[in-house]
Amino acid sequence: MHLVTLISALYTVGGILMCATLTAATVDGALPESQLDALHALYAANDGDNWIWSPPPAGVPWNFSATDGSPPNPCALDWQGVTCVENCTTSTAACSVTELSLPEHGLTGSLPAEISKLADLAFLNVYRNTMTGTLPTSLGLLTELTNIIVYRNCMTGTVSIV
Repeated sequence: MHLVTLISALYTVGGILMCATLTAATVDGALPESQLDALHALYAANDGDNWIWSPPPAGVPWNFSATDGSPPNPCALDWQGVTCVENCTTSTAACSVTELSLPEHGLTGSLPAEISKLADLAFLNVYRNTMTGTLPTSLGLLTELTNIIVYRNCMTGTVSIV
């Protein structure tokens, strides 16, 4: 059995909250297309064009435009809130998102079912946004997921571990 911690509330509690990332495997330091699709689904479902980005050195805002004919690589481009497997962009190791941390970024939608495409996701933090809806049951498929922080949103539901 795999332990997942779910933190969700509509009130403030002291302490610092962090967030998680997404992952999946591929070769040559590229992020798998399925993981990029999952990030795009999250962006589209939550009005990504109007997210609030932190100033440098927090990373760069997400941009799904292809560069040099190839899809963007959030790991290599240092996308804000996305943490990947260490050293995947400087070697032939597979890239995979492991943490997604977007607290107070102005997300205004729901968590899409495609989030389960982030197979190596260990930590997910969308603290203090205005997200609504039901947590996708597909979160239970993420065997590496240990922490989910959805505090200060209006989401409901439970996560069953498969």
